[in-house]
Amino acid sequence: MKFLALNSFAPPDAAPTAKLLGDAAAALEKRGHTVTIIKNRAAYREAARGSRILREAVSLGKLLWSGITAPRPDRVLCLTSPPMLPVIGALVAARHKAPLVHWAMDVYPDVAVALGEIRENSILHRTTAIFARWAYRRCHQIIALDSDMADAFQERYGVRATPLAPWPPAAAANTSTTPKAAPKTWLYSGNLGQAHDWKTLLDAQQILENRNSGWQLIFQGRGAQRLDAESYAAATGLKAIIFKDYVDEADLIESLQSAHALVASQRPETLGLLWPSKLALAARLGRPLVWIGPPNGGVANWIRSIPLGHAFANGEATAIADTLGDLNSPPQSDPLPAIHEARKTGIHTWVELATSL
Repeated sequence: MKFLALNSFAPPDAAPTAKLLGDAAAALEKRGHTVTIIKNRAAYREAARGSRILREAVSLGKLLWSGITAPRPDRVLCLTSPPMLPVIGALVAARHKAPLVHWAMDVYPDVAVALGEIRENSILHRTTAIFARWAYRRCHQIIALDSDMADAFQERYGVRATPLAPWPPAAAANTSTTPKAAPKTWLYSGNLGQAHDWKTLLDAQQILENRNSGWQLIFQGRGAQRLDAESYAAATGLKAIIFKDYVDEADLIESLQSAHALVASQRPETLGLLWPSKLALAARLGRPLVWIGPPNGGVANWIRSIPLGHAFANGEATAIADTLGDLNSPPQSDPLPAIHEARKTGIHTWVELATSL
């Protein structure tokens, strides 16, 4: 079977979607299928310039042209970057008379409205929603990232989606690391984008500092909200906080395991519209994991079900500080078996879904 995949990023780029797509393509090819990936961005971590709307429109146009002029596939696969890519996927699939599989990393335009990037009920919102509904209803298979996202597709667009959480990236060797005795660190690693809640983290850190708890907060990465977080930290006089750049991929697991606790967050209005990809790895490292986001969502319930998982609603800074103040990190264990099992199960399930039409 011949697959034609559309996405802004492709392996070996550092983008989470590029890694997932690379894993999926490798698994398909191992089964005897062929996969052609069409991308249009050079690097996930390069700073974008110019008008975002113009960049995305040009990107969509390039992907459409490359898709319709590609050799005819048996399946068209599209992800979600750039926004509204399923519309292009539907057009490419129609051109080739092939089934369309949409692997949804976000739900557009809804997530853009939730983040204030598009004004609700504006002409742009109504227009993109019409096109999105048209595209989603032409998908032969939609793979969502969790049950909340599957519910969002059903409730907002009347289409069925199958939930499947992302799997963690590959880990080649045992990188077990024992956290330093002091200072105790809790670590936010990865993109600090518009969908993430950084204020609750900084407010919790301020409480910890006021209590002389000895905890240090580290942000490791970049993103659209990093400068805002840095400004807020300076304005509130935080001392035990460090902002770092992205860590090299080869050192990622070691950097995560060197922390006493890991943290991930999501703004409540984005429930069901995205899924923080960093959780796929963080939840399997045997480190305490702090989740800040919608308290009754699928992610929060999952975090509570795993060992050392702690879920909090946005704004619960005092409760987070209380938990960290009482937290003792357990002895380090080898994370590789859990990572390998999650990858094996996730990739196998994904391939079954993508080839089952």
